[in-house]
Amino acid sequence: MPSQIVDEQACFLSKAFLIRYCEEEVEVNDVALFRAELDVEPDYLHTEFFLEADLFFSDLSNLGGPEKWQQHVDEFEEKAIFKKVSSQTYKITALPQGLCEFVPITFQDQYFSLLKIQVWSVLLDFRFRLKQLNFVAANAAI
Repeated sequence: MPSQIVDEQACFLSKAFLIRYCEEEVEVNDVALFRAELDVEPDYLHTEFFLEADLFFSDLSNLGGPEKWQQHVDEFEEKAIFKKVSSQTYKITALPQGLCEFVPITFQDQYFSLLKIQVWSVLLDFRFRLKQLNFVAANAAI
């Protein structure tokens, strides 16, 4: 299953991959681009952002095991049921100031895994927007 951005949930799903043995390493190499708009208010450069990473798992044994589904990948995509088995949340500070940060995400317990992420940010532009004033109410008060 390919990687994708789910707009309704404002999240990114990496491509699905198969782990066949203990200590296996998988290179995902997915890139996601998000954009945030901030109002320029006092201390806006210290706005906190949160990165939430969830680990999902699907048991292939109930689909006939790897031998069967490798021949019928389309059936696997329709029938595989992924459940969230672990979650990590990280606070990223000073994101509007621009940064390049390495974030190693470790999922513990039965589904132990390490996800190596790089977070990059850059301030693209400033836009001046006039706030709409309620002139009817202002004129009525005069």
